[in-house]
Amino acid sequence: MRQTFSTLMAIFMVCGSLISHAETDMYFVNKTPYTLTVAYSSAKNPSDADLNDFQTGPQSIAPNARVKLMSVPRGGMPLDPSADYYFTATISGLPDNKKVACSLYVRTSPIHGAGKTSSIKATTYLVGENPTWYDSNLTRFFSSDQKIGGKTFTSYFKWIGLHLGSIYEDIEYTLTETGTITDAKKLTLLQYNIQQRPTSEGMQYQTLGTHSERSQLSTIALPAAIKQFNADVVTVNEAFTKALRPPLQSEMRKAGFTYATDAVNANSSSFWSGGVMVFSKYPFTKTAEYTFGDSAAADSSAAKGAWYVQIKKTVGNDSMFYNIFATHTNASYTFKGKTRLAMDDAGRGARKVQFKELKKFIDDQKIPKDQPVIIVGDMNVDMISEKGQPGDEYAYMLAALNATHPPIVGPVYTFNQYVNEWVDPDDGPIQYLDYALIENAHLKPTSAEIETICLKSDGSNDCTQKGSAKLGKRDLSDHFPILCKFDFNPAPSKGAGG
Repeated sequence: MRQTFSTLMAIFMVCGSLISHAETDMYFVNKTPYTLTVAYSSAKNPSDADLNDFQTGPQSIAPNARVKLMSVPRGGMPLDPSADYYFTATISGLPDNKKVACSLYVRTSPIHGAGKTSSIKATTYLVGENPTWYDSNLTRFFSSDQKIGGKTFTSYFKWIGLHLGSIYEDIEYTLTETGTITDAKKLTLLQYNIQQRPTSEGMQYQTLGTHSERSQLSTIALPAAIKQFNADVVTVNEAFTKALRPPLQSEMRKAGFTYATDAVNANSSSFWSGGVMVFSKYPFTKTAEYTFGDSAAADSSAAKGAWYVQIKKTVGNDSMFYNIFATHTNASYTFKGKTRLAMDDAGRGARKVQFKELKKFIDDQKIPKDQPVIIVGDMNVDMISEKGQPGDEYAYMLAALNATHPPIVGPVYTFNQYVNEWVDPDDGPIQYLDYALIENAHLKPTSAEIETICLKSDGSNDCTQKGSAKLGKRDLSDHFPILCKFDFNPAPSKGAGG
């Protein structure tokens, strides 16, 4: 017993020593194309006396570099209940001479001081704006969007765990260039069935555990791979793996998609959720979710349905509401080697009911007629084998939803065993299964187009071959995403005699 007590005392003494010399390390990740410059400052409020007892890092940060900016002392702070100790790294080198500040402050109190814990908060903001501070005990991450020189940026920070030998946490800031500022009356949407399944295949991406390689590819590689498309909104299907949704949301926030839903019906008692998620660079002003009442075959184990999100896109003094219904209807499992599904296929029957349910869900939202309604998702209707055939399911889908399918540019498929490594030949022929439709009773675009992107893990659009680990690029899912562009600006009026 005496030996145990002595051991505990020794541990306490060591920990006390570590606490009194504790520090919080600040890291910075430069996800912009610019070489950034850093200036450091520290101050004590209210006297604004300089503090020189903290370590600072580099004065220059190259694109894609991760650096340690500073180490901030914690336990050794002088006891001063009236003082806030500020530590700031000011980042310059951005367009329009704009600067971003990454700051911490440490607060002491009568029960704090040397050898005791202290409170700490963090913020990131454009210099010239008023910062909002976030307590490490209350906010684990934060992101904000900025518009600088015709570009959009996201500042993101997160607490990244305990500093070695300390009870205090370190923090990482990431600055990402996320796209180009666009017109409020134009919307770019990317729809993707990411095939995120909670199974183990023992493949290469082990940092997220024993999930399938496809699931991890669509979590790790997706946000960076889609950056080039400058999407305003991303909708995904088959986000079935509960453990992978938080890291996907986190990575998408870093890519500028500040607003995100969970999977539709995430809290359902079904074996799987509905798997549909929506990510947006612009705020949600309304949300609602729906569960289909009808299903068939293996899909009865998932709570499939739809998300309704209303998004307000604001650019300058102009803004517009977009109403998006993201869904994933019942799959079919009898395609096999056939060139067309049998008319008595169970999935075909379930979808027929689900389209009617979805239309009623849309109507129930009472959306003003001068706002657009976009219906998007993996509909599991093959346009290639159905269009123009007796009992045409593609035509039925459009009629049931009172919708128009915008023109397709580029490849006319979203599921192709010949250019996608994850498609099993037994899954059927080349198919077109993913859609973004315009509901006819609401505002229609003056122009629209949809393009299939043969997306690889390196961000390339390569429809010439399957993904290859040997080439350093993989297919992220058995589906390819579709990139949808809508323009709701009024058509230019014709002049006299025009």
